[in-house]
Amino acid sequence: MKIRTAFVSNSSSESFICETNLTVEEVKDFLVELLNFYNKFTDNTNAFEDVFDEPYEGTRGDIDFYKDFFGRQNQDRFDKVVGKIIINSSSDNTIPYSLFEFIEQKFDAYRYHLG
Repeated sequence: MKIRTAFVSNSSSESFICETNLTVEEVKDFLVELLNFYNKFTDNTNAFEDVFDEPYEGTRGDIDFYKDFFGRQNQDRFDKVVGKIIINSSSDNTIPYSLFEFIEQKFDAYRYHLG
């Protein structure tokens, strides 16, 4: 397990960097609706906070985190993370895999497996 400031990562944590024009609130609203649909479809009762961390706008600290975590891989993409909306899993294996593609397509997001 690797521990970073304000984020704990392990082999099953996911992070999405979104290239959307939506606001943080609009992204969260969509994630809530998506999770509600998933719960109905699969007869689950996942709470938002058990699946996702609160989405937020990326900062300079996020650039440093991703570059530190991944080294030079995708470095150009990480330079552009400031102001982009970031979605992180709340813990390991919390975002159902079947939701990944919806998140990637809806928000034009890049997914990073942190581990």
